[in-house]
Amino acid sequence: MFAGFFIIGFIAGYIVSITGGLALAKRTESNAIATATACANSNRAQVPKCQSAEQDYLASVPSNWLDD
Repeated sequence: MFAGFFIIGFIAGYIVSITGGLALAKRTESNAIATATACANSNRAQVPKCQSAEQDYLASVPSNWLDD
């Protein structure tokens, strides 16, 4: 009888721990995805958009270095 209670308790504990572990992993994963998305969006907003970067580069390079 003691062995039966031990086995049933072990199985119940295993099921509870797996369920809790999966719930924790899902929550942690969704938090990580939300954090990464927020970080990517904030970094995207901070990147300056320079429209004349190519023209500035071409102006600073000597003309004999450029391929025609």
